[in-house]
Amino acid sequence: MSKMLKKIWSICRVLGMTRFLTDDKFIRFQYRAMLGKRLRLNPPVDFNEKLQWLKLHYRNPLMVTCADKWAVREFVKERIGEEYLAECIGVYDDVEKIPFETLPRQFVLKATHGSGWNIICPDKAKIDWNLAKKKMRKWLNSDFSKNGREWQYRQIKPQIICEKFLVDPECPMLRDYKLFTFRGETKYIWVDFTELVETDNHPSVTQEVGYSKPKVVNGLARYRNFYDSNWNFMSGRGSLHPCKATDSVKKPECLEEMLEVAKKLACDFPQCRVDLYVLGGKHIVFGELTFTGGNGCNAFYPQSFNDELGSYIELPKADL
Repeated sequence: MSKMLKKIWSICRVLGMTRFLTDDKFIRFQYRAMLGKRLRLNPPVDFNEKLQWLKLHYRNPLMVTCADKWAVREFVKERIGEEYLAECIGVYDDVEKIPFETLPRQFVLKATHGSGWNIICPDKAKIDWNLAKKKMRKWLNSDFSKNGREWQYRQIKPQIICEKFLVDPECPMLRDYKLFTFRGETKYIWVDFTELVETDNHPSVTQEVGYSKPKVVNGLARYRNFYDSNWNFMSGRGSLHPCKATDSVKKPECLEEMLEVAKKLACDFPQCRVDLYVLGGKHIVFGELTFTGGNGCNAFYPQSFNDELGSYIELPKADL
């Protein structure tokens, strides 16, 4: 039944039929298709349910600023300082204005009004610039909020921001630290990281039972581990992504600073995911602030973990 619903949902999206749905009906349909169960909103209990409630009923205008990849830079500068920002090379409202010839060899392009709309360029000589421009034009002409009725993206001016390519001398790929905060207090941190595999058969790829197998790209296996705010590995808790209890993700030397940064950035919101990078084990670089992570359809494992995360969200009075 779940696979059938996902297929129906996908067809409706492709045909544009979902645009006729109210936000409430859209969210309920999407939730049922993605998670295979009815959305409970009276009252919402777990993390996903409360995110859906917030999407429908909570309108903090500061969320618009913080979801905007360009405007959030000023917010970060005011709250924690400019030193936490990746260098900005430029911001453009027209793809043809991006000076490709004068860009550095490595760079990152992001749509300011969406999530996951990124082009990561480690070598300019190898990028298909015509294809990249086609992709960015599509972004600039799209309303990301329609993908999941995440209202905060609807009010953001579509632009493309170019930032410095970040390199961590200690890792082949950047580790992405995502801090789950509730009124600024971090309860859990998930870390996306990679490890080298030894052979074509990947015998070194190990994981905890109950998670999907690691995705291997260019000899690197990708994992996602969960830790509490004291950096205790959360065995048996996480999302349905491969996780691995490994010393390869050591406690960051700057963990306390990371928690303080997250608190200053997220203290105004019932819940907020604060994404950070750590370079050389010490230098924190701001990534983004996310208010409706996974579009409120996160496959957390087990359900008791989803319930626990939900218990930390104190719902405000509905604005709608």
